[in-house]
Amino acid sequence: MSIFLLKRKALGHVPCGSSGASGGSSTTTQELPGYAQPYAQQILQTSSDLSKSGVPQYQGQTYAGANGTQTGAIQGMTNLAQSGGVGGQVSGSVANTANNGGNNYGTVQATQATAAQNPYADMSNPYLQQMTSAANQETTQDFNKNAMNLNAQFASNGAFGGSAQQNAMNDQNQTLARALANNSANIYGNAYNTASQAASNNASLATQASLANQSANLQAAGLNSSNYNTAQGRALSAAGLAPSLDANTLNQLNAQYTGGTALQTNDQNQLNANYQQWYSQNMAPYENLGVLESGLSAALGNGAQGVTSSTQSASPLGIGVGGATAGAGLLGSLAQGGYL
Repeated sequence: MSIFLLKRKALGHVPCGSSGASGGSSTTTQELPGYAQPYAQQILQTSSDLSKSGVPQYQGQTYAGANGTQTGAIQGMTNLAQSGGVGGQVSGSVANTANNGGNNYGTVQATQATAAQNPYADMSNPYLQQMTSAANQETTQDFNKNAMNLNAQFASNGAFGGSAQQNAMNDQNQTLARALANNSANIYGNAYNTASQAASNNASLATQASLANQSANLQAAGLNSSNYNTAQGRALSAAGLAPSLDANTLNQLNAQYTGGTALQTNDQNQLNANYQQWYSQNMAPYENLGVLESGLSAALGNGAQGVTSSTQSASPLGIGVGGATAGAGLLGSLAQGGYL
C-alpha cells in the first residue's frame, strides 16, 4: 500500500473555434518516497495502537506533606504564643511586685516562749500551822521545865508562894509569850519571804519569756521581710530573663522546623524521582514514536515533494486543462499534527 500526500485534478475545455487540442481531464498524485513508506505506516499503526490503550495515569503520591518534625515545631510555636512562654508565667509575679503585693512565699511564725512557774509561789503552806504549833509546844515545854526548876529553887529557900516567886513566874510567862510569838513570827515570816521570793522569780521568768517572745517576733518579721524581698527580686530577675528564654525557645522551634523542611524536601525529591522513573517507563512508547516521527521528518526535509505521477483522460466535451487544487494528503496531516 502506498501513502499519497497530494492528489490534484484539473479540468478545462477549449473554446469553440480553437484548433488542435481536444477536451479531457488530468490527475496528479504525489506520494511518499518508497524508503519512507514503511516508517509512515509504522507511525500510523503505532499511533492507532496507543490511542486504543489510553494515556497512562500516574497513581503514586506526588506531594510530600508536612512531617512530624514540622508539625511538632508548629505546635510548639502555637503553644508558646498561646501561653505567653516564660514571660506569661512570670507576668503575675511581676504585676504583684509592681503593686507591692503580699508575700506569697510563706510566713515564718515565731515560737512563743513560756516561763516555767513555781507551783508553790502563790500557795499557802498547809503544814505551816502544824509547824508553828510544834515549835511553840517545844518552847512551852522548855519554859515549863524552867518553871519547875524555879519553883524548886523558891521551895528550897523557903520562899515558895511569896511575892518574889510570883514576880519570877510573871517574868517567866512573859518570856514564854514572847518566845512563842517570836516562833510564830519567824515561821510565818520565813514562809512569806519564801513565797515572795518565788513570786519574784516567777515575775522575772515571765519578763524573760516576754523579752524572748519579742525577740523571736522581731526575728520572724525580719525573716518574712527578707523572704518577701527575695521573692520580689526573683520575680524581677525572671522577668528580665523571660524574653531571652522565650527567644531561645523560638529559635529552637525554628531550627526544628527548618530540619523538618529539609526532610520534607528530601521526601519530595524522592517522590519526584519515583514519578520520573514511572514516566520514563510508561511514556517510552510515546517517546519512541516521537523519535520515529522526527527521523522521518528529517529524512524527508522541508523541500521534499515525493514522487509525482500524472494520468490524463479524454473528455468527450473537449474540456481543456485548468488550475484547481485539491486538499493535502498524509504528509500535510502529519505536519499539522506536529509529527513532521
